[in-house]
Amino acid sequence: MRGRPQPGATGSEIYAVAGCISCHGTERLGGSSGPPLTDLSASWAAPNLAAYFENPKEWIAKDARLQTLDKNYSSSMPSFEYLNLQERQRLAQWLLTQK
Repeated sequence: MRGRPQPGATGSEIYAVAGCISCHGTERLGGSSGPPLTDLSASWAAPNLAAYFENPKEWIAKDARLQTLDKNYSSSMPSFEYLNLQERQRLAQWLLTQK
């Protein structure tokens, strides 16, 4: 279930409230719906990941790695455009610091 985070929510709180858990799991290890979200810093910089959250389809259309991931899981990455820029940035920064 996707919801709105409270003002000033941390990245981990945004992850939970926005419903990321439903596809990527509480430990970010992924499942049949979505890939693991571990070691993202190998593929992403914070500004790009935050932008991806706003419009994943646009990024997927231009990136072969993301196209492969999209085909390998039962759900496509939804847009999180309802999160404001600061929320997307906090989520991205938090995910990039997780192992």
